[in-house]
Amino acid sequence: MAGAELIEPLPPEPFSGWWLAGACLLLALAAALVAWPWLWRRLRRWRARRPDGDGRAGALAPGGALTARIDQIERAWRAGDLTDRAAAQALAQVAREAAGGEAPRLTLAELRQRGDLPAVADLVGVAYPVEFGVAGQGDITDLVARARAAVRR
Repeated sequence: MAGAELIEPLPPEPFSGWWLAGACLLLALAAALVAWPWLWRRLRRWRARRPDGDGRAGALAPGGALTARIDQIERAWRAGDLTDRAAAQALAQVAREAAGGEAPRLTLAELRQRGDLPAVADLVGVAYPVEFGVAGQGDITDLVARARAAVRR
């Protein structure tokens, strides 16, 4: 091997710019996936508080999205698509959403204790027997009227 020539090593391959672009794109995608739930919640809150012409929040204004949902629930109940229990649960949920804040998570006792949501507490109190299966308790047409009053508050 005395006469064998040494092979010179090849120079390293140059760095491709595509790797850097791919890494940046992957990092941006991960950041967007992490931030999306937070941004979505903020957008929904902003839309709910956006004033319409009369200064009320868009979703809470009479004739707004919540009133339309009450009408839809009533129509479905009258058509027989919803049971009394399902209609009562849906109406109570709409009223709780109209109150905003913690109201969707509060129990009836907590709603009554707060005192600033009497219409919602009244509706939930009347809806409880229907929601929890006490047959013949409550009137859905009365719940619809109470839900409309709670949304208008």
